[in-house]
Amino acid sequence: MINLGHETLRVSNARASDQFQSFHGGVLHGAFSQFSVIDTTTLVTTMSVCFKPGGARPFLPMPATELTNQVVDLSTLWGPSAVSLREQLQTAQTPETMVRILERFLLAHGAMERTPHPAVPFALASFQSGEERRSISEVTAQLGVSPKRFIHLFEEAVGLTPKVFCRLLRFQEGLQRITRGQPVRWADLALECWLF
Repeated sequence: MINLGHETLRVSNARASDQFQSFHGGVLHGAFSQFSVIDTTTLVTTMSVCFKPGGARPFLPMPATELTNQVVDLSTLWGPSAVSLREQLQTAQTPETMVRILERFLLAHGAMERTPHPAVPFALASFQSGEERRSISEVTAQLGVSPKRFIHLFEEAVGLTPKVFCRLLRFQEGLQRITRGQPVRWADLALECWLF
């Protein structure tokens, strides 16, 4: 997230939700297994990229696990080029130009050798496939890798262990059911989404 209208961006986390940390210009949120709070009082104009799980890995100079439950200043990740990116985005005349600038930046910082192992996209698709959703042990068995190796590959690309990732998926599914506006049978919801 890049704050284009103000110099700072303030974020807090679950451990101290009333204490905000200030960042200059832009930040990268790692994968979170808990909530964080973004102070929106200074967010007039922003630009953000929301990567799919595992999708940020090719653009990160380190494994995603190093950013788990962390908010990091973009200049910490990409140095002076992050400051230059923000300046270019601020002077862009149209949203289309801004998207092209950001796309060029990401392509310049991406690396094919950091693309996740093929087991990771397969597992993500298996975990997110709705009614056909498979368990972690089923996916691991189908991949033919040891559980320990699979957890390492998954965590390095996604920033969360498969168990935590699947727990968050179930939680999000439960939230979606609640917000549909239909009567909720709480015990059934807890059982169906494994929220116990």
